[in-house]
Amino acid sequence: MKQCIATMMLALFLCACGKSKNSGSPKTVTPFTQYLTQNKNTAQVGIQLNDTAREIGYTFRAAGAGTIYELGLRVPDSSHAYMVSVWDSATKTPLVQKPIQCTGTLAFTYLDLTATNEAIGIQAQHTYVVSFNTVPVNTTSASPIGLLFGASNTQSQVFPFVEGIVAYYDQYEKYYVSTPTFPDYPIRRHDLIFGLVDIGFKY
Repeated sequence: MKQCIATMMLALFLCACGKSKNSGSPKTVTPFTQYLTQNKNTAQVGIQLNDTAREIGYTFRAAGAGTIYELGLRVPDSSHAYMVSVWDSATKTPLVQKPIQCTGTLAFTYLDLTATNEAIGIQAQHTYVVSFNTVPVNTTSASPIGLLFGASNTQSQVFPFVEGIVAYYDQYEKYYVSTPTFPDYPIRRHDLIFGLVDIGFKY
C-alpha cells in the first residue's frame, strides 16, 4: 500500500514538474549519484563470486523531454568492462549499448555519449530502462559479478525516487543471460539496490 501511494505521489509530482518547466539554460541531473549523495548512503558493496549471469536495471521516466548525454556504472570491479544499455520499455529494443570500465569502486564512472554522437533523445512521460549485464565484456574467464547494495541509512524504501525531473521507479532483472537482454522480471524488494547504473540527463 505504501508503495502504491508513493508511486501515485511521484506521478503527480512529475506531472507538475513537466508543466512548470521553464525555458532557461539547460540543466543536468545524474539521478543515482545525487540520490546517494543526498541520502548519505554508506552501504558496503558486496561481491558474490560465481553468481548467476543476469541483466539488472531500473525503469525511469522524465517529466519533460531531454537528452541522455552520458551513462554511468558503479561496480566493485575496476578490472573489467560491463555493457550498459538503455532500452525503450514499450518496444524492448536497445537505444544505446556501451561498455564501461569503472575507474574506482566507490563512485560512478560516467561515459560521455556526445563525444561519439550517441546521445539519446528522451520523450516526456515515456518509460525507459537503464541496465547492465553482470558478465564482463570480451572475456570468457571472468565470473559474473554479484552485486548487492544496502539501502540508505535514512531510507527504508529506496524506490521510487526522483532527482531533478527524472524518476526511478522499479528494479528489474533477467536471469541466465550473459549478453545484454531486456530485463523484464520485477525485483520485489524496494529497500535494497541490486547493482548501480545511471544516466546523465540534460533538459
